[in-house]
Amino acid sequence: MTMKKIALIFSLLLAFSCGDDNDDIVLPEDVLNIDFSEGITFGRASKICPGADCVSVFKLTDEGVFKSDNNNSIPADGLWTFFECPFLASSTQASIADEVRNIARGIRDIPTTEINDPELFPMGDFYILEYTTPAGRKTIQYQSTGNFADKRVIAYLNFIIERSTFLEELGENPPATCM
Repeated sequence: MTMKKIALIFSLLLAFSCGDDNDDIVLPEDVLNIDFSEGITFGRASKICPGADCVSVFKLTDEGVFKSDNNNSIPADGLWTFFECPFLASSTQASIADEVRNIARGIRDIPTTEINDPELFPMGDFYILEYTTPAGRKTIQYQSTGNFADKRVIAYLNFIIERSTFLEELGENPPATCM
């Protein structure tokens, strides 16, 4: 009888200690929900911009890192288009963007927004993060991470800002022909 009680107590302790939601890791079922053939779109955009280079957006897919060819404005339909060829797998761009797929789990709890919503960031630069799951496309827009409470979400969104800035500062286009 005492062995059963010890086993029950041990099981309850184990269940309660493992019962917390580990927001610091992405569970396999979370990653599998992201459609990596569509990829994760991230970068900097501006709704009002006087000239070229208003948009610096990238997409990480299973095929590589693609650069958006919408560099002058946000597309009217809200759907980004990209150069046909990705950066070479051995390139700096590919290594800079590779960790973008490690999305913090708390991201899934942030409500989606419309990229062309005139009330969100009507002037100035902002950052975007977009991905597709079976539930549909999710778009997150932000200017800074100060409005978010979860430290892991803040760290990830700051990482997106950092990676977007690195890729933008390289100022390179992908190869004209795919290999």
